[in-house]
Amino acid sequence: IHMKAREAARKNEWKARDRARSYGLAKRSIVGPDRPRLYAAIIAIYRACPKGWEVDHIVPLACGGPHHPSNLRIIPMEENRRKGARIMESDV
Repeated sequence: IHMKAREAARKNEWKARDRARSYGLAKRSIVGPDRPRLYAAIIAIYRACPKGWEVDHIVPLACGGPHHPSNLRIIPMEENRRKGARIMESDV
């Protein structure tokens, strides 16, 4: 079961990276010596996400939000699907 969870987290991570690339926010958008540390933090967030929950971009990529650890949070899947690519008032 642990391997399935790890594989699911990896797939979610790949999907998020693909979305980031499609919005022009590929790995190159984080530059400098902190880049490896930041991407390790992003990967850790995705791997910590339990079943039934999703990693959410507080400010969606579609609205110009960064694919950065400070813009990520883990929320229930239903809430994330309801939110979509919107910035919620409670997040401002």
